[in-house]
Amino acid sequence: LGSTTGSCISAQVSACEDGVGDLSEFEDKEEGPREQSVAADAGPSKVVLNEQIARLHEELSVAETAHKYLEDSSAAVEAEHLSKLGRLGAQLLASRDEANASGVELDRMIKATAENDAVRAGELLLMAHRLQNMQLMQDRNEADMPRIREMEE
Repeated sequence: LGSTTGSCISAQVSACEDGVGDLSEFEDKEEGPREQSVAADAGPSKVVLNEQIARLHEELSVAETAHKYLEDSSAAVEAEHLSKLGRLGAQLLASRDEANASGVELDRMIKATAENDAVRAGELLLMAHRLQNMQLMQDRNEADMPRIREMEE
């Protein structure tokens, strides 16, 4: 892949003047201070990472406990709402039954009142007719009074 003359661009060549296949630049060398700086740049130590993992596990445990508590609370609230809904539904049905019964009773009373009104109207008409007859008889009697007094004298 690389040429024998070398190329500064090719990854096959170590340097422009050295030729092909010289990998001496890529071998591990003891650099001392550079290794220490690489280790420092490598990130946190295992102890720090383990502490972070333990802390995150603890946070996760707390979050799971809070989540479980919220689920339980939510279930309790939902159960209370369902219970209340059942009671209110039963009360609504009872109220409807009472309203229907009251409506039937009201209709019966209106009908009875109408019948009573008709009977009372008939009785009033009969009494008015009797009163009229009595007044006619009284008028006749008063008209006949002078004659009766004459006859008595």
